[in-house]
Amino acid sequence: MSRVLILSREFPPGPGGIGTHAWQVSTNLARLGWEVSVISPQDYATDEDVAAFNAKQPFPVLRLPSGRSPLVKALHRRKTLVRKVRSWQPDVVIASGQRSVWLTAAVLRGVLPWVAVAHGSEFGGDAISRGITSKAFGRASVIVCVSQFTRALWKRQEYDRVLSR
Repeated sequence: MSRVLILSREFPPGPGGIGTHAWQVSTNLARLGWEVSVISPQDYATDEDVAAFNAKQPFPVLRLPSGRSPLVKALHRRKTLVRKVRSWQPDVVIASGQRSVWLTAAVLRGVLPWVAVAHGSEFGGDAISRGITSKAFGRASVIVCVSQFTRALWKRQEYDRVLSR
């Protein structure tokens, strides 16, 4: 049985397309016999709703805390990802959402194969964010774009990056 660790920017029961996508991937991989584990914030829902939702899942969800400074959150998420990879030893990691892709690219660095999931929102922002995103996606074993529109955004960013060299 293969093990997949999913690191997502968001996860239900709160709203959000990236979270809904991560939940669908997690649920369907579990149905196919994969061992799944999820690490994600679960914002915009009460603690009771999160606990009830997580109890119904066929896989564990490690909820990341919110409301901290960006630096403290980033350091905590890095530590959590490193510990989970070491202790659980997944076969593959799926990173969904810009900061999850950034973190996975920084932590794994060839240690494990990993999938970067692009939703489209990753390819905006200032030049620094676009540069970090481009490098992070470039380190992924596989890039999955959730739509043709997102694929076009990714290709455009890569074209712009090559031209700026």
